[in-house]
Amino acid sequence: KLKVVHNCMCELKWMRYNGFPMAMPIFDTMLGEYLLDESNKAYSTDVLSLKKLAIKYTSMGDYAARVTPIIEAGKIETIPLIELGAYCTKDSDATLRIYPRQKRDLEREEMDPLYHALLIPGSELMARVELHGAYIDTSKLEEVKQEITAKLEPLKVDMEVWLKGRNPRSPIQLAKALQENGVTLTEKTKTKRLKLDADVMEGLSFKHPWIKSLLEYRKWEKLRSTYTDNLKEKIDLDGRLRTNYSLCFTNTGRLSSKGPNLQ
Repeated sequence: KLKVVHNCMCELKWMRYNGFPMAMPIFDTMLGEYLLDESNKAYSTDVLSLKKLAIKYTSMGDYAARVTPIIEAGKIETIPLIELGAYCTKDSDATLRIYPRQKRDLEREEMDPLYHALLIPGSELMARVELHGAYIDTSKLEEVKQEITAKLEPLKVDMEVWLKGRNPRSPIQLAKALQENGVTLTEKTKTKRLKLDADVMEGLSFKHPWIKSLLEYRKWEKLRSTYTDNLKEKIDLDGRLRTNYSLCFTNTGRLSSKGPNLQ
């Protein structure tokens, strides 16, 4: 039997985890929208994506207007069960109504071979990859952390000459330290704060070479926090890390991952 779902990777994982692997064929309205309209962003996993498609393809309107803010606030348990049940039923109803419209559009655009031969089987494969997890060598991770820390220490010493105790992570303190050392800051963010991003600092470093120590520090600190500490915190008891892959979050069509970005 054909299974029509929205975000099949979530369903595939959940069913397999609970002992009921979902067999093909599957039609995923989230993947379908990705192929039909990459710019729409209604193919994301946020709580509104299916509702946007329901408005686009059906006459159901915004059936989730009352519950959506509650769900987005993380308070789904406060919704009365009968109301939550009705909402879930409408989700299923909307998904099934969207299916024939998308199926027709995919065939018209001649994208159904790509959809059925690559994206749907790819989703099933990536769901299994997610559940299996990636083994992380924690001893190697710690070794890398120590190597990065060894690079950070001399950079801290170099920066302290002009930081004078200020925190390089604080935009306000950093701006003050730079200005006291003769750096003219003019570019501002949308919120009217001084701009201190990588591009600005790179440009300033040509006139003030000592700023390069900050750029190097930022680079290695980012690697340390993102790829050592952050990964270690997310490793499960079996020594594996389980990220969330997606076949439809990029305009270029490449695979992506988040929570954490293991790629």
